[in-house]
Amino acid sequence: MKKYVRLTAVALCFLMLVGCGGKKDMPQMEEEESITSVEIANPTLNTVKDEYMYSGTIQAAETVDVSAKVSGTVSATYYEVGDKVSKGAVLYKIDDTDYQNSLKSAQASLNSANAGVQSAKTGVDTANGATMETQLSSAKNTITNAQTALDTANKSLDDAKIALDKAQSDYDINKQLNEVGGVSDDTLNTYKNTLDNAQNSYTKAQLNVKSAQDSLTQAKTSYDILAKKTTAENTRKAKDSYNS
Repeated sequence: MKKYVRLTAVALCFLMLVGCGGKKDMPQMEEEESITSVEIANPTLNTVKDEYMYSGTIQAAETVDVSAKVSGTVSATYYEVGDKVSKGAVLYKIDDTDYQNSLKSAQASLNSANAGVQSAKTGVDTANGATMETQLSSAKNTITNAQTALDTANKSLDDAKIALDKAQSDYDINKQLNEVGGVSDDTLNTYKNTLDNAQNSYTKAQLNVKSAQDSLTQAKTSYDILAKKTTAENTRKAKDSYNS
């Protein structure tokens, strides 16, 4: 029994020594595990790779707000966020339905206005044509009246010439009689006054004829000018009617 107890005590002491010895050896094992292995190589020339791939979103250093010159609804876009665009590129399209309708309405109004202008022009041309025709007819009447006045003046001139010739003859006869005492001076003076009046009437008749001739010439000139204008206007209206 004593022998068994003694062996047990020896075994416990041995275990205690082994445990203490084990604790002292553990730090050395940890140091051995922390050693990094290295590989030695000779230096060589090589190209350093300068391309790298990263994931992310590109953001511009400067941003500009883009707006349309007209208001409306965007009907189509031609670029997405991040796309590269060039100057002058069309970014999006505005629905132009309303603008097209407005344009059609404006065009219809313009056509209506043009039609009104053309109608007014036609009316003016018609009125001008009628006015010119009236003026032309009036000019013809003026020529007729001037010719009548000239004929009357010539008739008056002829009558005045006859009266002047008679007065001159009567005066000459009575002058001769007065010289021989056949008629008195008073009688001779009466014939002299008659001769003077006849001469004045004849001179006036000559002036009337000259005035009537001038009036007729002026009437004919006015008629010729108006006739040319009327012809030119009628030609223009005919061309306009043909072109329209």
